[in-house]
Amino acid sequence: MLVTLAPPDVVLAASTDTHAATASTPAAGSDDDDDSDSAADDGGPDLVAFTRAGWANPAGIQRPTLERVSYRFAKGTLRRMHWQVLDGTEASLPVRRDLLTHVKSISFRFMNDARQWVDQWPALGSSSLRSRPFAVEITLELEDWGHIVRVVEVAS
Repeated sequence: MLVTLAPPDVVLAASTDTHAATASTPAAGSDDDDDSDSAADDGGPDLVAFTRAGWANPAGIQRPTLERVSYRFAKGTLRRMHWQVLDGTEASLPVRRDLLTHVKSISFRFMNDARQWVDQWPALGSSSLRSRPFAVEITLELEDWGHIVRVVEVAS
């Protein structure tokens, strides 16, 4: 599954101008394609960003159990970024992983409390910034597999 939202403490945010992206999205500053640490500017704006709970820590490393995560799309590659700290600084470098290549487009929709799909979260006119969508719909268009749609329920 593409996006895992771990209950119960998920904070989800998406910008109005980044809810969908196509392969023509500019990819400034993303010349290398490895999974190593990189500068914070990694090929464009976040498609979706959230903080998830339940980050396993079997080695007992000193870090929070909450994880800051974002997904970015550039040059036909869907990339997952996460940070070792929640409140990052300029020195906080993300860990990145290329999840999928040959992606033509990706889009997100969010189910609001009226059980209607909206293209932005928090939804326009929402009075609560801490509310969660009931579900997130992820639509991928791949060069080799065509359209793939996944709906992920968000725990309340």
